[in-house]
Amino acid sequence: DFGFGNFYKSGEPLTTWCGSPPYAAPEVFEGQQYEGPQLDIWSMGVVLYVLVCGALPFDGPTLPILRQRVLEGRFRIPYFMSEECEHLIRRMLVLDPSKRLTIAQIKEHKWMLVEVPAQRPILYPPGQENEPSIGEYNEQVLRLMHSLGIDQQKTLENKSYNHFAAIYYLLVERLKSHRSSFPVEQRLDARQRRPSTIAEQTVAKVRS
Repeated sequence: DFGFGNFYKSGEPLTTWCGSPPYAAPEVFEGQQYEGPQLDIWSMGVVLYVLVCGALPFDGPTLPILRQRVLEGRFRIPYFMSEECEHLIRRMLVLDPSKRLTIAQIKEHKWMLVEVPAQRPILYPPGQENEPSIGEYNEQVLRLMHSLGIDQQKTLENKSYNHFAAIYYLLVERLKSHRSSFPVEQRLDARQRRPSTIAEQTVAKVRS
């Protein structure tokens, strides 16, 4: 990837197209001169979004459509993203390069200063079945993955722990944590919810 890089000196704008289109900043798509660090902040914002959400903030079937979406600067914020993380990403994915956060500001952002547990919690006990089944949480997670453009069938088609399954289990845990923060009487009984044809069709395809 260094073959697509460029040398940068402060005060000397660049014009080279660098990076993959989904990670490119608006000023690159518009063919404008740009400051290297400001461009990198945008790309880092895209990477952070992908790490948190498992999908690109800007995507499209063709380059013109992708370009239009990047220039509009609008993207979805999933329900499981924290307010601090959303604030950081929105301050990085700013159309005006001069208004984006700097590296120093990112390092001091509240989301970056959150204490991380020394040991990762065990999400699933040893020996627990990895194959998802339709249930209260699974149904909503499959809907969310569908809205993000993630193939649900690849998530359930085998018991291997691929990146589809990783996204699925992370979303399940996030949803469980979100649900547990509400009083029991406010939770919607599974039998009262509208059935998910997306989830049912996915499992039917896998089992067939």
